Amino acid sequence: MNNKKVGLLAIGMCLLMIAASFSGCVTEEESEEMVLIFGSSGDAKRLDPGDVTDGESIQRMDNIFEGLVEYESGSTEIQPCLATSWDTSEDGLNITFNLRHDVKFHDGTDFDADAVVFSLARQYDPTHAYHDYGEWAYWGYMFSDVDRV
Repeated sequence: MNNKKVGLLAIGMCLLMIAASFSGCVTEEESEEMVLIFGSSGDAKRLDPGDVTDGESIQRMDNIFEGLVEYESGSTEIQPCLATSWDTSEDGLNITFNLRHDVKFHDGTDFDADAVVFSLARQYDPTHAYHDYGEWAYWGYMFSDVDRV
């Protein structure tokens, strides 16, 4: 092949590659439906952070909910999340969490101290109106020394 044909072939291939790279680009008006396909090894059994006991549920829950504190990425160090800070009494028996402001749940309800107390009370208080809706398997194991919230 002579140089002119090789050059034209190379230009043609480049134009074809450029055109192919734009073939997946569409504007939002042109797209009728967008689908997320999520592969997993199983289904979540529950999506309540206080009531999960299986790994699949915990993986989903960790992507949906935030706690008062969280682990620093790549570490076992605790850092603030929904709590901006906390104070521990001198005897170590009381912890006061200072909460983030202007946080809303997905339904628009305010995140505040009442929401935190509600979430914890339903787990430890057998007379709470929502106590029967979960097993709360970890409450006794992890928080048995909690006297009140």
